[in-house]
Amino acid sequence: MRSTKLVACATLPVASVASVALATLVALVACGGPRKHTSTGEGSSAIQGGTEDEVHTFAVAVIMPESTCSGTLIAPNLVLTARHCVADSGNSDEVDCARDRFSAPAPASRFSVTTAKVVRGSTARYRVAKIVVPSESKFCGNDIALLQLTDNVPASEATPATPALDPPMTSHPLYGTTVATLGYGISGPKKTDDGTRRLREDVPIQCTPGDPEKSCRLSDFDITPTEFVAGDGLCSGDSGGSAFDQESFTRGRPVTFGVLSRASETGFKCIDAVFTRTDAFAGLLVAAATEAAEQGGYPLPVWAGGAGSADAGAEGGPAAPPTVEAASPPGAACATGSAGRGPSGAAPATLVAVLACVAAARRRRR
Repeated sequence: MRSTKLVACATLPVASVASVALATLVALVACGGPRKHTSTGEGSSAIQGGTEDEVHTFAVAVIMPESTCSGTLIAPNLVLTARHCVADSGNSDEVDCARDRFSAPAPASRFSVTTAKVVRGSTARYRVAKIVVPSESKFCGNDIALLQLTDNVPASEATPATPALDPPMTSHPLYGTTVATLGYGISGPKKTDDGTRRLREDVPIQCTPGDPEKSCRLSDFDITPTEFVAGDGLCSGDSGGSAFDQESFTRGRPVTFGVLSRASETGFKCIDAVFTRTDAFAGLLVAAATEAAEQGGYPLPVWAGGAGSADAGAEGGPAAPPTVEAASPPGAACATGSAGRGPSGAAPATLVAVLACVAAARRRRR
């Protein structure tokens, strides 16, 4: 018998991690049905089993005065992260895919970004000028956001990663089925060592809708077609951090498949991390990259349709973008639009049955 605890995939105030953990409500849940998750939230956890990382400065921390999330630099002034790091998503503790919806993002002026390995004491912080999110407000499947910075991060400080757009992450053998993960947070459910960038490699992808090599029923993990599930070790505070194709990461040309949205927790272990797919939001990313390049005064990245020869193993070409919502001015609500939907159609998969579990359901919030 395994006791399962649902962990928040939103960020937590750094100073309040221990108190929130102690205050967690414990409830009995049946484990024979779909997996349940909580958001991996506001800046309170680090990659479990990971090692401290000083090298991969494209993996950044997204900072508010009282909390921290993770993110990925995908252009000199553009950061990919989780939407729940910048917008409220409801009042309940447990993520409910049928009910939970996002409100408008918080003012962009509340956020800053750093490439530093350790958040505390870091002085090189970049202010956020604009927040871009999908127009669809449902939490599950739309937990993705882009932050346009007021200034470019110098190439000497960080080389941006590439989001997988077209070809999609299900294109094999171009992409594999293991990922490297980076994030700022605690190294386990009961730890308080958040705020340091950590790396964990060779994490297996468990479920990708529409991928014959990792087929699954959406109900098995309580996910949507625009999400995928990858292994263990990601907890709250790692929210917004990326899952990078392991081969491209090893070659030094990292391709991100998506951003951490939520996960589950069993006692002392974080499991079943759910990511929102970048290839499901090609139009959103390309539109944001186009505007960011104009504001930053640099050529449009190849992955967004810019000129140049791309390494097929590390750069995705421009996708036919769906109609998406463009963001409004800093701190304002986004304009009306229709969100792009991603790959769908999953083949059945069988999970190991778990007889019963004791779960503490919570969503960690700012």
